[in-house]
Amino acid sequence: MVPAFKLIKIPFVLKKILKQSLVDTHQDETGISFELSKDAGLKLLIFQCLSRDFRDRSIQTIYRYYGWDYFRKLIVSIFIHKKLYGQWPIQTKNLFIDKEFSQTEDNFAHFTAKGSFRHTLLALYLRLLELELDAEYPERKAQVISSCLKSLPFMEIKGRKGKEMDLGMLLIWHFTEYFQHDNMTEFLKKGNDYSVIMNELSLSYRKVINTNFMQYLLSIGDYESFGFEKRV
Repeated sequence: MVPAFKLIKIPFVLKKILKQSLVDTHQDETGISFELSKDAGLKLLIFQCLSRDFRDRSIQTIYRYYGWDYFRKLIVSIFIHKKLYGQWPIQTKNLFIDKEFSQTEDNFAHFTAKGSFRHTLLALYLRLLELELDAEYPERKAQVISSCLKSLPFMEIKGRKGKEMDLGMLLIWHFTEYFQHDNMTEFLKKGNDYSVIMNELSLSYRKVINTNFMQYLLSIGDYESFGFEKRV
């Protein structure tokens, strides 16, 4: 079931970096390290939680040591750990990576264009939303991520990778909740655009989608994608 989305607080520097197109070059390494270093609080957290006995105590040295893919998961997991346990992770021999986030990001990566990391933002948003709903309603598990992942086969039918896979994934998830499985498969195999499928929805459900998208886009700081239904 698709829940009512909430405004989720995500660190500004993560939103800024993960919305960029990156190809993991030296230029990206320098740029990302610079952005992370400008956030004094995050820089301190990275040193406390992730740094080992580096002679050169710089963000770029830590980035280079772990590599972008692993470093990205480690940084995101710092904030998930705080939400999950109420405290920042303590540096140990085995660094903390949130399993649910990491697996979700990996699943989304199959539908993401090279150099885009909006799938990371989506995985982070869904994980934090799930934790917030679990805290708000402790008598039942939110199961936000497992519900979303059930729609992945329809992303495979759609069969295209994009820089904004997060928007496509969210639409597919909402569509799957509305239509029966066979009807959804039929729509996609006919090659219908998202806008065609959207027109098959009730007005009230379209409002649900628009509200959820607004909460998501505000959470990740993507103000350019408002009016998404006109572009997909």
